[in-house]
Amino acid sequence: MVSHQKRFWFILFCFTFYSLQKVDGQEYNFIEYSLSEGLPQSQVFDALHDSKGYMWFGTQGGGLSRFDGQRFKNFTTKHGLPSNYVRTLFEDNLSRIWIGTKKGIALFDGKKIIEKPWEEQGQSEVVDFIQKNDSTLWLATRIGIWEYQYGTDTLVKKDIQSSINRVACNQLYKTSTGIWLASDQGGFFINKKGTVQAITEQHIQTIVEGKKGEIWLVGFDGKIEVISTHTLRKKYNLENANLRRAMCAFKESNGNIWIGSQAKGFSIFNPQDSTWTLVDERKGLAHNHVRAIVEDSWGNIWIATSGGGLSKYLGQFFIHFNQENGLHGERIYALCQDRKGQIWVSASNNGLAVYNGKGFIKSDLDSGYLNLKSKVIHQSKTGALWVGTEGGGLVKIDSTQRKIFTTEDGLPSNWVNSITEDTRGNIWVGTQTSGIAKLSKVDSVNYRIKVFSQSQGLPSSYINTLKKDLKNRIWFASRYGNLGYFQEGELGRVFGKEDGIPKVAIRSIVFDSLGNTYIGTEGEGIYKLDVDADKLEFKPIKFNQKLTSKNIYLLIFDRKNNLWVGSENGVDRIRFEADGQIKDLEHFGKNEGFLGIETCHNSTLCDRDGNLWFGTMNGLTRHSPSQKFQEAKAPIIHFKDIALFYKSLSSTDYKSWVNPSGGLKEGLEFPYRKNHLSFDFKALNLSDPQSIRYRWMLEGAETEWSPFSERESVNYSNLKPGEYSFLVQAKSEDQLFSNTLKASFEIQKPFWQLLWVQLLALGSLLLFIYLIVKNRIRQLRKKEAQKREKLEIKNRVLELEQKALQLQMNPHFIFNALNSIQSLVTTKDYQGARSEIGNFATLMRSILSNSRKERISLKEEIDTLHQYLEMEQFCQRVAFDFEINAPREVDAEEIEIPPMLLQPFVENAVIHGISHLQDRKGKIEIKFEVQGEKLQCIIMDNGVGKKKAEELKQSKKPGHQSVAMAVNKERLEALKGKENYVPLQFEDRLQDQTEVVGTIVTIQLPLEINY
Repeated sequence: MVSHQKRFWFILFCFTFYSLQKVDGQEYNFIEYSLSEGLPQSQVFDALHDSKGYMWFGTQGGGLSRFDGQRFKNFTTKHGLPSNYVRTLFEDNLSRIWIGTKKGIALFDGKKIIEKPWEEQGQSEVVDFIQKNDSTLWLATRIGIWEYQYGTDTLVKKDIQSSINRVACNQLYKTSTGIWLASDQGGFFINKKGTVQAITEQHIQTIVEGKKGEIWLVGFDGKIEVISTHTLRKKYNLENANLRRAMCAFKESNGNIWIGSQAKGFSIFNPQDSTWTLVDERKGLAHNHVRAIVEDSWGNIWIATSGGGLSKYLGQFFIHFNQENGLHGERIYALCQDRKGQIWVSASNNGLAVYNGKGFIKSDLDSGYLNLKSKVIHQSKTGALWVGTEGGGLVKIDSTQRKIFTTEDGLPSNWVNSITEDTRGNIWVGTQTSGIAKLSKVDSVNYRIKVFSQSQGLPSSYINTLKKDLKNRIWFASRYGNLGYFQEGELGRVFGKEDGIPKVAIRSIVFDSLGNTYIGTEGEGIYKLDVDADKLEFKPIKFNQKLTSKNIYLLIFDRKNNLWVGSENGVDRIRFEADGQIKDLEHFGKNEGFLGIETCHNSTLCDRDGNLWFGTMNGLTRHSPSQKFQEAKAPIIHFKDIALFYKSLSSTDYKSWVNPSGGLKEGLEFPYRKNHLSFDFKALNLSDPQSIRYRWMLEGAETEWSPFSERESVNYSNLKPGEYSFLVQAKSEDQLFSNTLKASFEIQKPFWQLLWVQLLALGSLLLFIYLIVKNRIRQLRKKEAQKREKLEIKNRVLELEQKALQLQMNPHFIFNALNSIQSLVTTKDYQGARSEIGNFATLMRSILSNSRKERISLKEEIDTLHQYLEMEQFCQRVAFDFEINAPREVDAEEIEIPPMLLQPFVENAVIHGISHLQDRKGKIEIKFEVQGEKLQCIIMDNGVGKKKAEELKQSKKPGHQSVAMAVNKERLEALKGKENYVPLQFEDRLQDQTEVVGTIVTIQLPLEINY
């Protein structure tokens, strides 16, 4: 037995030794950007991080490129560049980007590139810019220093001192005491008075300030002279063969000095122990020719290379391994740490490998049997490795033998998803489709297999994972939302939908130090079973901020009780308070150094040193808690544009009110009609560009912030006059808020809202009201007079109507009617007498009824006249006929007239017209017509005529005047009022133009219709 064990570990040692010469773990995390990511050229000669958060890159042939964390925006000669060969970049105090190219200079003003004419254009290359003061910019060229004056917009040759007027400059470096110059002819210092002091004669390529303020003059040959800023004397020399052909220098925030070279990447000097560390292509750098090193606001360090594009350094919080580092496959399906601390890895379909801290060893202990997909690796208490495969069953490897368990040996399935071990050494195996098997050791070789399936009480045979808890219970989870545990070898409890578990696949189970159970689900996030709760129920974990994905692939607790969650988008870290409440959530993806991105199902472990290992679809990632991750910082926000009616303010008459860095200057006022403004804004976080959200508010129109949104523009239309301030903020996934951008402006009132205009308008209004009131009073008085006049007329009409009632029926008519009825009685014509008495009573009732009304319908008047004339036919000695015609234009029932108005005229036709006839039968015709706004009544008889009737009346009663006729004439005049028409006309009815054959009476009344 001992000899077999020695042989096993000897073989392992041999593979470890062999691996050392071919594998080195990647100690530096880089993200590379080149042509495939949108960079226009792989030769990047300079890099700049501006005040708005953008990264700028000058390329050799591809022009200028701006990066916002997600996309590159490229500028070339088509956009105004003098040349696509960009040598240097600089941001001035007005937030403008200066661009030095092979054929001259230009600047980017925030909107466009503007070329600056220069007499030396094309003859000397600009290698650096520096802000001398607020109004002056210095340009370092290969033939000395030039000066740009903001006020005159001119470039002139700077005559400083003959010793440097024509030197071949490499860099300008500004400190609090003056300006340092690196040139082919040496290093120089220019104090604030303009005095030049030569510091060294060696070729100085770059300059950087050390941790204690000392100046490092880095020579092209790799020799460094460290100069005191107080005495300007050399303090000491440094030399490193890796620094030969040095190109750039950079001081990290922790004080480390980085120096890039043309051939050997960059070297980092640690002032704490005075050691150098070389970082080159073997450590993950994109290319060994380094041209520039820049740190952004979020602590990312960007290395511009000539030939490899960009490398973004992410620190050593995560270390990534792939096939370039010795892995034998990209997809890491299973991980396990053995007793010696080595990490066993199942990669792709290529079997197992072991990582010993220095490299990976491809294992052949299984004689190649495991060159297939293995989903789980477990080392038992006895030291044996148990490997679960897809289709190859269960493999046990120890120092003595390799044994394979398949369905032929009693295993329920050859597709194994999970393995765990209880305290008694039993091996529990979860299969993909056929339940769970428990392997109990019989002897050193043989095992007894007990199968648990649905027939033994399992809720499902599709087992995703197995996990042992602190109480030695074996938990299982299925593909269809079933969860439970075995206790003392037997099925204990099963949890389902009624216990709060969603009906989806459960992929992972973990337990915290308190014994609480967490499960990761497919699409529904994380659920927790609290052991201290009154009711054992799974509840979803709620977060202040969202998980990157609810599609959980793995769960694992680290040594600090932080819960790590793996998904298709990287990993999230959940930190808890002491009471178990969630403190915060942080995401790690590609931008944070988690380069594998999509994690594999339960492919994770926490090793004995506390390191977390994650198997991904793109390699293996290790998280070292001892490495400090860069501190999260808030996004940087700026205004991209402010537009008036969708036209940029910078291209309107208000362009002088636009700040060069974006936003508005104080005091901007718009006329009241210019009230439609748009605000475009952008926030950057180069460490996590996808998570940025915005909120905004327009003070003066809104009182609350908007909900957070991905929108980067807001429109406001039809703004009312007043003072406004537009505020906008951005936040990152870490809930860190940017500064608040503010743009204030005022919409002026229209002229009619000005005070003097309003006072004038008020005065005019009062005058207008006065005139209206005065006119109204005059109208009211006039109406009152008219009303009084109408009332007087009405009273007069009423008086006349009363008189007409009194005079309505001629006493002779009544006397004659009664005598006629009496004669019928005398002749014993009782039936006729009764009939005439009824007619007489009806007539009297109609007259009395109508007399009580102010208006009656024409139909009622016609009926009364009909009754009257029938009674006269009975009473008169002279027989006569009569005819009454209603108007055709309007229904007689809809026309209203005063009562007791027409009967006297009809009676006059009977008494004085036809009653004197002797030679012919009498006839009376009454005709009503509607003529415009008048009702015309024509009463015609065939009597003796007007003149003859008057003579006969005077012969009987000389001087007698009919009172009823006179009253009705007055009534007609009263109804006429002030209208211009003749209400009553009498005329003879003529035959052959000469003979009088009757009388015509024409009466006109105002037409009154009641619908």
